Amino acid sequence: MERNFTLMSYNCKSVKTAVGDIRHLCQKADIIALQETWLLPHDIPFLDTISSDFEYSGTSAVDTSAGILKGRPYGGVAILWRKGIFKTVSVLQCRNPRITAIKGMLCDRSVIVVSVYMPTNSLENLPVFTECLSEVIAIVEGNEVESVFVLGDFNAHPNELFCNELVSFCSEQNWVCADIEILGVGSDHYTFVSDAHGCRRWLDHCIVTQSAWRTIRGVEIDTNVYSSDHLPLIITCNFNIIRNKTYVTGVQRNNVIWGGRDNAQIKRYREICNSRLRNICFPDEFRICGDKRCKILGHKYVLDKMYNDIVGILAGASEQTCSARTCCPRGGPGKDKRVAGWNKHVLSAHRDAKMKYRIWLLHNKPQSGIVYQHMLETRKRFKSKLNWCLKNQEQIKMDRLATLHAAKNFPKFWTSTNKLNIKPSLPVSVGDQSEPRAIANMFMEHFKVQSPLGSSSTVFDGGAEVDQLPVRFTAKQVAMVINKMSRGKSPGHDGLSIEHFKLA
Repeated sequence: MERNFTLMSYNCKSVKTAVGDIRHLCQKADIIALQETWLLPHDIPFLDTISSDFEYSGTSAVDTSAGILKGRPYGGVAILWRKGIFKTVSVLQCRNPRITAIKGMLCDRSVIVVSVYMPTNSLENLPVFTECLSEVIAIVEGNEVESVFVLGDFNAHPNELFCNELVSFCSEQNWVCADIEILGVGSDHYTFVSDAHGCRRWLDHCIVTQSAWRTIRGVEIDTNVYSSDHLPLIITCNFNIIRNKTYVTGVQRNNVIWGGRDNAQIKRYREICNSRLRNICFPDEFRICGDKRCKILGHKYVLDKMYNDIVGILAGASEQTCSARTCCPRGGPGKDKRVAGWNKHVLSAHRDAKMKYRIWLLHNKPQSGIVYQHMLETRKRFKSKLNWCLKNQEQIKMDRLATLHAAKNFPKFWTSTNKLNIKPSLPVSVGDQSEPRAIANMFMEHFKVQSPLGSSSTVFDGGAEVDQLPVRFTAKQVAMVINKMSRGKSPGHDGLSIEHFKLA
């Protein structure tokens, strides 16, 4: 049965002033991300008095060690979550007072919820904005959780500096700005009304990972709150469809690249696999259960365990029969990740950005002036050129080969082919087509990959419900498919390559 959860983001402009509205939101929400709480460090426990049904975590932005506080408090973020919604909750360490985050466990699922409060939209504050986003990524990568919800006041109105930077960030990380994606960037929605000028702006957002994006069922803005000049952003989700990655316990993924092996090694690998696989019992749960659409959680655990056992045997056997010379190339996987076109398109911009950044550090990180402007401009230029190269890797490779071919520099042509991991089978002579672009187009057409079945119209998520009957197949069909698979492909997330299956 589907159980929807409600997440809210609300810039309350002082928790103590808006406590009535926040208590009202607690009746409708399961998780509330608050910004501008205006609490001093010793006032954080005030969050516990808002609702007896909620737990809390908060951060004060006020540095009381600086001396006597002048004026009102400022900043501060917090997260409230309904008791019992998570099996366990851990508060994640955040070095930036503009960020607070929690990690919640839902049975076998994990989610991270982050509340952020960004500075005012201006060129001078752009480094602070990007630093906060970098801190969020560090938190996510440090906890290895796929489903992440980042809510808050980003001060990012569509088509302005911060929003453009936020869109660029989501594109680079393959994240989604959920509210803009669902409500539409061209709509008349807003989350902020200026008390001074009456202007309406869309400053509050929710950015999510791809795994979290699949859980979202709706987005809306609550216009019935009056304590603050911001309006709550409401995200409705179904956490039940979240499934974590299946990790193989006890196996170091990608520790062994299959590499070249002699017949004796392959024979030994097959013998180890067969002797160990015989000891795996087919679970009784699969014989007893007659439900073709079984959703029993215990059966999923049994299936995952059997999968882990099989993968562990194959990976362990390959490691046991591996020699360092043939299986583990010097430097290990991932040590030499070249960016095609770096020297030609990116290197000079990278040097300039690095030099200007060091000059900026030597001047004690000024937030304005010519040194600061040069640092920002060179950084933006480097980032732009790097992104362009990353998005046009294949075209840059083909252009490089086409230029060498047109110049009849065949030694470098084949050397570049090996370095770029391309195996062209085109004839050496291409007639009168000496123009590099024409040759590049020939390469592009030659290496284009198209499915003979055409494009797929529907993609089913592993956790989604499918109405069709399960696909049935025989062991003979599985063996036939494995035997026809091409070798030399990259390993999957479990560290296994095609060779592990073909030679087992």
